[in-house]
Amino acid sequence: MKRYSLPLDAVPVASLLVQPDGTIAGASPAATRLLGDVVGQSITKLAPAVRWSALFQGAVGGDVFEDGVVATREGEQTSRLYVNQVDLEGTKFAWMVVIERPVGEHIIKTQLP
Repeated sequence: MKRYSLPLDAVPVASLLVQPDGTIAGASPAATRLLGDVVGQSITKLAPAVRWSALFQGAVGGDVFEDGVVATREGEQTSRLYVNQVDLEGTKFAWMVVIERPVGEHIIKTQLP
């Protein structure tokens, strides 16, 4: 599998580049620190309850997000996943940012169009 370099490698935000089938094709250093080496894994393994297909399709029109539980190096963590579609080398990908949420913080329902 080809590893993609992310333009935000220097930014301390957990960012993932995800293929339409849900395979993680790239991860920022912050994502690797939070999640481990996830390149090549399925986003549904990382966040089993995430409705990946709906998120990817919803991101055609702009940013969408979904709250869910993400498997991190420290264990399961409630997180918000922001997704937008990007074109990289002629292929559509999802640009996903994982934002950790404090334990006990109220979960907001998914915002899909």
